[in-house]
Amino acid sequence: MSIASFAILPKPMWEVAWVYLRAGIPELWNRSARLAWIIMAACAVLLAILSVAMGFHYAPYLLTAQFVILLAIAAALTGAGWLRPALIMEMAAILMATFLVVPPLCSVLAAFAMPLQDSALAEIDRRMGVDWVAIAFWFRDHPLLSRVLCDVYASNLWQPVVLIVALTATDPQRLRVMITASAITLAITMFGFFLFPAMGPYWHFNFTPADFPDAVNVMPWEQPKFIEGLRNGWREMVFSGIVEFPSYHAASAILFAVAWRGVPIIGVLGILLNVVMFVSTVPVGGHYLIDLYVGAAIALVSLALAKRYYRATDRIPPLEAWTRTRDGRRFLAALRKRPIVSALIKRTLKTSSKEAATA
Repeated sequence: MSIASFAILPKPMWEVAWVYLRAGIPELWNRSARLAWIIMAACAVLLAILSVAMGFHYAPYLLTAQFVILLAIAAALTGAGWLRPALIMEMAAILMATFLVVPPLCSVLAAFAMPLQDSALAEIDRRMGVDWVAIAFWFRDHPLLSRVLCDVYASNLWQPVVLIVALTATDPQRLRVMITASAITLAITMFGFFLFPAMGPYWHFNFTPADFPDAVNVMPWEQPKFIEGLRNGWREMVFSGIVEFPSYHAASAILFAVAWRGVPIIGVLGILLNVVMFVSTVPVGGHYLIDLYVGAAIALVSLALAKRYYRATDRIPPLEAWTRTRDGRRFLAALRKRPIVSALIKRTLKTSSKEAATA
């Protein structure tokens, strides 16, 4: 439906939508990933200030309008009592906000041209007994495995979408914690990138794309070009991952693995996928090993902070897991009759306290 089409809708329909919107805004905020929104708002303000101060031009009017529409839909759905669809819309809005704010802010931070830390990071790896050059050559000598790792590495593009849909049904509170922990992790990794910028080991050890003819991911060689340009006065936003230390990819693997624990049946497959993604971050993403350790530590701290925040600030019960509702229990009970599915289901079906009280 086009925007012009709304002009011919019956007035009562507009009035009902407006009533739902006004009623849904406060309730959406109470149920939302509030801390994630606070972090994104702070990053957006910082981005606006630094963009003006450093001469960056950034005006994503269309994407911002789409973002506002998503939030309005989420609020209206909440006001109408359709809480799970509202949750999906809110999470989609957070993903869009992240895309609008985080890569541009990383671009601005790169332009500060703090001293590069590749030598220090490579030295830390060496002291831990890691031969990064040997790892890179082993990776090159196994082209089939390299392609598999590249595909797994790229799964961070679609995993959030799948997890949003799955956890909206099975464990909404886990979804909110994961999204919030992701926002905290992003903020910390951007701060780390500002203080400890690096080009990556492929650049540090003077590897070229010709040394890895079967490499699918070319970002380890493109990333230094972007950073170099920004450090030398280029004032265009880069919408690609340029953060080397700490590794947000490694942190994502931890966050996603914890999130997949809340998905029945296929959750174990998601956990295994992220174990492989964590490992792939070194050869495919071009990260030092210390990047992974620090990224993983940040993810675990962020998860703890997110859980603590919602335990302390929630004033209404979180949205109940669908698997604990009457329909959800019936659906999973039917699946348990299948031997393969029964072997994968780890969680015992529980009757919600609300249903037990009304039974």
